[in-house]
Amino acid sequence: MRPRRISSAVAGLVAAVLAAGLGLVENWSTAQEVQRGARSAGRKVEGFAKVRVRENLDRGLIAVPADRGLVYLSWRLLPEDGKEIAFDLFRKELPDGKPEKVNPEPIRKTTDFVDRGVRPGIRYRYEVRPIGGTSNSSGGIVEVTAQDRRQNYLSIKLDGDHTFQKAGIADLDGDGRYDFVIKQPNENIDPYELYWKPSPGTYNLEAYRSDGKFLWRYDLGWAIERGIWYSPYVVYDLDGDGRAEVAVKIGEGDPRDPDGRVRRGPEYLAILDGLTGKIIGWIGHPGRVSVRISAVITMHPGTKCAWPIWMERLRVWSCAGAPTPSLSWSLINSAMANWRSFGGGTIPTNPAPIGGKGLIR
Repeated sequence: MRPRRISSAVAGLVAAVLAAGLGLVENWSTAQEVQRGARSAGRKVEGFAKVRVRENLDRGLIAVPADRGLVYLSWRLLPEDGKEIAFDLFRKELPDGKPEKVNPEPIRKTTDFVDRGVRPGIRYRYEVRPIGGTSNSSGGIVEVTAQDRRQNYLSIKLDGDHTFQKAGIADLDGDGRYDFVIKQPNENIDPYELYWKPSPGTYNLEAYRSDGKFLWRYDLGWAIERGIWYSPYVVYDLDGDGRAEVAVKIGEGDPRDPDGRVRRGPEYLAILDGLTGKIIGWIGHPGRVSVRISAVITMHPGTKCAWPIWMERLRVWSCAGAPTPSLSWSLINSAMANWRSFGGGTIPTNPAPIGGKGLIR
């Protein structure tokens, strides 16, 4: 069953880039191929955003045991903070202790601090408060249990016995803290004929809140082989509403050949609601031009969202006021088809503006 179209617009000053093979396009003027119903590559795609959409993040205060009698704390400097910004840090022993300031002088040169006055086994609540500068944002609160040993990471329990292959990080629920969208299990099948093997199962996307709460699971299905090249996804706030969406390549049904390969069947660019995992917009993926595809996020002035595929073809989709992504323009470089290494796959995908006009290179 096909994912259904939803009328709410998937918009934002964002582009999602799918890249496959060697992504260098040498001649933009002679290589252009305008698809039916698509805009010219030289025509600006109008979007609702007048300024660049950016994440609305909080201080991101974290606390981890650094050693016996030590807790390491770190927090985020925000774009609106003035040059004179400084911070005070307060500690409260739980459950009934009184808050006390732990820094003798305002913290000005860094956004971290080592508290040397804790006792192992005791749980503490910390609060960082901005002082001075021009910031009107709040500080941050975090709790930690002091330990005898160092722990230089934060940990959350996954909903199952699996681990994961990749993780997308963005604010899914609008609380200003980074959440996680993982792809599991941690297995990979390479398209190269000497490495390829049939997929033993399917990939799943799973979302977790910053506090570890499980939110949703989305099964990519048998149409997406269990390999990193087949299954790109990116997580970002595409419409500027403060909650991130998930852009992902999906398929339909079980189109596997008898040997287990997927060579046919429809593919889609789908946008999932970051909080629920439900599809809120989709468009047909025009043909299986490659099995080696990677994904990045890039910004386009005045656009809402775009999704290029960069191999022998560069395709860009835009939301531009429509309820779902629509094909904006595409590009073909015929010279690339004769390269012996064409389609072999390349690790980096690096979009950048060209000539100040927001084009991708």
